[in-house]
Amino acid sequence: MACCGRRSERSPVASGLPSFGPSAPAAATRHEAPPATPVQFEYVGATAMTVLGAASRRRYRFAATGARLQVDARDAPSLAAVPHLRRVRPA
Repeated sequence: MACCGRRSERSPVASGLPSFGPSAPAAATRHEAPPATPVQFEYVGATAMTVLGAASRRRYRFAATGARLQVDARDAPSLAAVPHLRRVRPA
């Protein structure tokens, strides 16, 4: 029997049709590694320099010769390849 142009008010479960409505939130499946210990770099160039970390996309500003910064350990390999930057080993 028709009903003023509206669809049936029956629930999809009662009609045997699959339900595509909102579902419960999925459990988080992404596992993030714990933050690594920062790595220190020293700038030995003549002028200031800004470097972009390849992993974190963070900008590191070395203002002058001898400037030392703590950098994200994930960025260490890319910063190690930059001329005039030296990794400082812990004593």
